[in-house]
Amino acid sequence: MENLNNHASYVNYRIQPDKQTGKSILAIYQEAFDSVAKSLAEKGWKITRPGIDSPFRKEIDFSASKDNSYLELERPQTSRDDFRLLGGIRDDLQKEVQDSLKQIDHIHAHQTDTYYAPSIKILSDQERIDYYSQNDIRDSIHKTINNIVKNHPSTRQPNVELEVCRRIKNGNMRGSFYCPDQFWNTTQENQPLLGIVHQEVEGMKRLGILKANEQTGELAIGNARKQETSR
Repeated sequence: MENLNNHASYVNYRIQPDKQTGKSILAIYQEAFDSVAKSLAEKGWKITRPGIDSPFRKEIDFSASKDNSYLELERPQTSRDDFRLLGGIRDDLQKEVQDSLKQIDHIHAHQTDTYYAPSIKILSDQERIDYYSQNDIRDSIHKTINNIVKNHPSTRQPNVELEVCRRIKNGNMRGSFYCPDQFWNTTQENQPLLGIVHQEVEGMKRLGILKANEQTGELAIGNARKQETSR
């Protein structure tokens, strides 16, 4: 996987809007959110606002993507807080983002220290699938799925998949192969990896290694695995 893009960074911009007489705090912040979105869009970033049913609607105002880089504008928790623009971007796009923020005359933005962030990679969907499909990684994922189902019977499939993702991210598996990408520390961090783990569970079900209770969604060890173990 030598072709993975190592020239990327996690960024976290702290942004403070100017106070404006005669405007409510809510209006001031929303104007600032919209200005950031517009400035990024003018430079070719795709802006997506969470839908009315999104669980993240109160957490973020919008997400922005370009060339597989990903940013989220995180809403402030209180009216006194700054808001943040954060995510994983290619290094060659950092100046573009900084310039976008500098062009807005009614906000003050600066990049905070991100010493705590891991080294990240910018992955396309296919690159992510290829990475986690490597034989040793895939075998480790399969063994982890099997162990969770075996040791925690009657666990529903979504909970098994979440636990596998947690162990991958925490390094609680054979080898430390978690690959932090552009979604690290955003609302979307788990989603791509969950999709990959889900496909592996579905594959194990098709092969008879796992079986699912159609009524409850609970997973159990399948007959194919039991026969293999008994040999």
